[in-house]
Amino acid sequence: MNIGLNHNSVFIVDNGNITITNPSGDALQVEATNNAADEMNGQMILNSGNINITSKADDVDGLKCDSAGVGKLTVTGGTYTINMSGLGAKGVDAYQAEINETTAPTLFTITVSGDRYIDPVTGDKNKSTGFKTDDIMRFTAGTINVTATGDRARGIKVGYNYYYTKNAKTNVTPDVDGMMYLE
Repeated sequence: MNIGLNHNSVFIVDNGNITITNPSGDALQVEATNNAADEMNGQMILNSGNINITSKADDVDGLKCDSAGVGKLTVTGGTYTINMSGLGAKGVDAYQAEINETTAPTLFTITVSGDRYIDPVTGDKNKSTGFKTDDIMRFTAGTINVTATGDRARGIKVGYNYYYTKNAKTNVTPDVDGMMYLE
């Protein structure tokens, strides 16, 4: 499978432009190593800049850092435009996420237009999702706009607790498995 950018341990962007168009696999992926001593293992840190991702592939992710227990997306600023049209595709897939605006304004514009993906071997079903976390999401400032048009597609899915402030703006109501906390 052709992945746009794949990093082990940690990936940090402090500025600049990244454009990934039509990879056959995940567009930008960070995987945890097996070494527990690796600092910031499995983390993607986006401090500013512009990332543009367009993908037509099925069952893939735009930004991915979902290694269980350690995969964390931290965004402190920047502009992220993600268009995913494949079946079961996700704009962002992280174990945990923290979104704020400490270095620059933060804007996510995510479109997912694919229908549900059914794995031909296992029968597992995956919905297209704009922004997904398996665990907590802390959203203290910035904007996340999601357009989800595929059959059973969803905007924001949080696997545990969702923490937010009045400075966190989104055009969709998150689907939260845990509790929602206004801080």
